[in-house]
Amino acid sequence: MHDISTPNLSDFKWRNSLLQSTLRPFKTEIPITLEYPIVLHPDQPSLSYCVHKNSRPIAHANLWPRSLVTQDGKELGEIGLIGNVASHPEYRGLGLVRNLMDHFKNIAKQKEFKALILWSDLDQFYQNLGFKSWGNELRFTIPNHNENHATLLNPQDLSEETLQTFLDLRPKTPLTLKRSLSEFHTLMQIPFLRVYALCDETTHQVKAFAAMNRGYDFLGVIHEWGAEDAKSLISLLKSIPSAAGLEEVTVLSPCYTSEMWLQALRSICSAESKHPMAYGWSHNETNLEDLATTFIWGFDSI
Repeated sequence: MHDISTPNLSDFKWRNSLLQSTLRPFKTEIPITLEYPIVLHPDQPSLSYCVHKNSRPIAHANLWPRSLVTQDGKELGEIGLIGNVASHPEYRGLGLVRNLMDHFKNIAKQKEFKALILWSDLDQFYQNLGFKSWGNELRFTIPNHNENHATLLNPQDLSEETLQTFLDLRPKTPLTLKRSLSEFHTLMQIPFLRVYALCDETTHQVKAFAAMNRGYDFLGVIHEWGAEDAKSLISLLKSIPSAAGLEEVTVLSPCYTSEMWLQALRSICSAESKHPMAYGWSHNETNLEDLATTFIWGFDSI
């Protein structure tokens, strides 16, 4: 077992270099810390865990405690989100990531997290560490309809009132994650983010919104959206491929939401598919089953 600890001030340079070189090896236009402005912020060392050798981090992972809430806003406890998992190439095969995951499992038991959730393409690797396919999401392909009713907003200038409107417009789901307006404002600073809106011509109030791209993640993918009615959603989504100069975009959607939203998406899509949303682990197997209707929006994934 390797020693695992949260980073100190001198670690951040080496941690950031490790993450940049392993997770973004050919993408240097922006530092990875700007893509994850909450969990990688130097003011949040408690969200990072490192394995050290010769006083430098050689493996890393974030653990972000988040509150689960019902569609009525009732909090049901916490889950831990895992992300930015990386190990130095020279030290792979030594069980460093396994040690980090075991450490997180112990934290989850101590803090009574209902589950640990992570996103990865390394299916078999994480299954060998005890994680299971968890939750579902729908993916709708929206072709270019040669329409453009969308307004491109500057996400960095959005007021708290507008951000609250976005949260209120999102479709209701049985369970999701609580997000503060302060967190939402911080997430709106992520590079390459595009936020489109359909606004009332008279009042200029937002009737529908959609967020696409998030750093180098979700490129061409609408990972968060909402509308006051199906007509507004359809009008906005049909406009985004043209506004973005794309042949098509992908919309991520919860499975467990009003049929009205799903019918709206099906009315304008060229393809629909269902996929596992993430990987989950819990010391109580029943927890994962009970939380299967949770939907985690793209801004909240790490």
